[in-house]
Amino acid sequence: MSAPPGKRSRPAGNRTASKSDIGSTDNSSVPSNPLAELSIGRRTWSRRYIESRVKRIRFGSTEWLMLDDSDPDKLAAAVVAAETYASADDTLEDDLRREIEGLRAGFKREEDAAYQRQAAEHRARYGNPAVRKSFQQRRAEQLAAAEPKPDDSTGGPVSWNGGAS
Repeated sequence: MSAPPGKRSRPAGNRTASKSDIGSTDNSSVPSNPLAELSIGRRTWSRRYIESRVKRIRFGSTEWLMLDDSDPDKLAAAVVAAETYASADDTLEDDLRREIEGLRAGFKREEDAAYQRQAAEHRARYGNPAVRKSFQQRRAEQLAAAEPKPDDSTGGPVSWNGGAS
C-alpha cells in the first residue's frame, strides 16, 4: 500500500505499540524498563533478607553498634535503612507532585480568601455595585458635592498679619 501524495509512510519496523498491543500476550513489542526491573529485584531481595532475620535493630542505634560486624542482624539493619532510602527515591516524583499540588491548592485557597476579604472591604467602602443609581441620583450627588461649604473661602484678599492688610 503506497502513501498518498505529500504523506510519508512509516516503515513497519519502526511501529510503536498501540493500545490493542498492550493487552496482547506478545510482550516483544513492549519495551522493558531496566530501572523498574532493578527496583523490583532490589525490593524482593531486601524483603527476603530482612524477613529472614529475627532481631529488629535500628540502624545506628547503640544496640546496632554493639553487634559484631559479621552479625547478619547488623547487616539487616543496614539493609532496612538502605531500602528506606531507595524506596523514597522510587516514589520521589509522585511525592513531589503531591507536595506541589498541596502547596498550589493552599496558595489558591489563601488567594481566594484574600480576594473575598478585599471584595467585602470594597463593598463596605463603596456600596454594593449591583445596586445601580439612576442618572438623576448620580447628578444630584455631583451637584450637592459641588455646592459651597460653610468653611469654604469666599475669595478676596487674605490677611496674613492677624487682620492688618
